[in-house]
Amino acid sequence: MAELSKNLAKVNKLQHLELFFSSFLTKNCREISSSSLNSLSQNITSLAHLEKLSVKFGWSDAIEDDGLVDLGKNLSIIQSLKNLEIGFYFCKSISNVGLSKLSKSLAKLKEISKYKINVWSCESVTDIGIIDTCLNAVKLPKLEQFEVNSDNYGWKVYERKQDIIDFATSLMMKNTHKQFLKHQFKLYFILIAIGLLSLIFFIVQDKSMLD
Repeated sequence: MAELSKNLAKVNKLQHLELFFSSFLTKNCREISSSSLNSLSQNITSLAHLEKLSVKFGWSDAIEDDGLVDLGKNLSIIQSLKNLEIGFYFCKSISNVGLSKLSKSLAKLKEISKYKINVWSCESVTDIGIIDTCLNAVKLPKLEQFEVNSDNYGWKVYERKQDIIDFATSLMMKNTHKQFLKHQFKLYFILIAIGLLSLIFFIVQDKSMLD
């Protein structure tokens, strides 16, 4: 990984780059961490003519949110990018926080027309992270196609920004409804508990009066 990062600087006229690191396929990839991801993305910024980038990681538990934050900051420098794919598969240590900050930084890429992000089986990523990713994607001025993949929805492909907004809105409504039901259930159980305590109190009172 370190050697690859250094060698990228030697091919600064590269226009297309595809990288896939999987600890499931190669044991050495288990060593990939947030710091090595930062180093890699820093060296990618030396590719001033890069137009298409695909970088994916699988089963990389050592990659955490700070790695996604650095990745976003570094890639946002490459204003030549037109086609971007980022994938995290079975990466248990990343969460909504890192994904949201990553997508916020990537929204600064003014030339992006195709944008794909995959967070399949990243168990700490929920609808909240997907919503932020969608809302940041619509800020890309030249976006023509957006794809997002997660456990709950599979691949979603959109060619209109309004469709992306509609999808994000539906997720918001779903989560609002979930929270509403959650609070309702809590209130329901509290009322049951109060009722039971009141019943016990009256039973004890009646018993003491009979005695």
